Amino acid sequence: MFVENKYKKWYDNIIDAAKKREISGYTEKHHIIPKSLGGSNDSANLVALTAREHYVCHWLLTKFVEETYYQMKMKNALGRFVQQSRLQERNLTSRQFERARKAVSEANTGRHYSAELRNRMSNPAKGRTPWNKGLTGAQQCSEENKKKLSDLYTGKSFEDRFGNNAEQIKTRVSEGKKRTHCWHDRKSTLSSYSSVNEPEHERKKRPSSKDSSLSKMC
Repeated sequence: MFVENKYKKWYDNIIDAAKKREISGYTEKHHIIPKSLGGSNDSANLVALTAREHYVCHWLLTKFVEETYYQMKMKNALGRFVQQSRLQERNLTSRQFERARKAVSEANTGRHYSAELRNRMSNPAKGRTPWNKGLTGAQQCSEENKKKLSDLYTGKSFEDRFGNNAEQIKTRVSEGKKRTHCWHDRKSTLSSYSSVNEPEHERKKRPSSKDSSLSKMC
């Protein structure tokens, strides 16, 4: 299944170095032997990698997995890096994004689904009415769902709601608020500067803040 080439050596070097170090900050859990290739969830098969290392390792896996079937699985796994959950911190470069998208395309080009598999995928949806059929505009949350959400979160701390990820989420929320304040402060400064330095005849042409599309958006 695995080819002993330079990519395999690079992969092993990253894994060995990661096992020996103590790391703090944001990490992602990686299966040394991927689950889709028969790897387990045992601690011996898990290692903490940085987001960049995790991406590189999955790219390397596409280079030293030999059999076409398993290589397709590795390319699909690499393609998943364009997706991100709210707990992940992945910032792909344009080249990395392109590489991941191409991997998915290559893995699925010419792929044929059996009639049995197509039926298994389509039958559960047959006769089912979409929840949003005939609905337009923003939908109001029912009182029952509001109560469920309230009971779920009321009186619970970040630690209770998000467990080990609480500190990461707090940091991201704080950074988001700082960016918002920075934008509003900058907008206010620019507005003040313009009002002081703009000629009177130009200021009369400018629409009022009530009519400004920017003010409506904010």
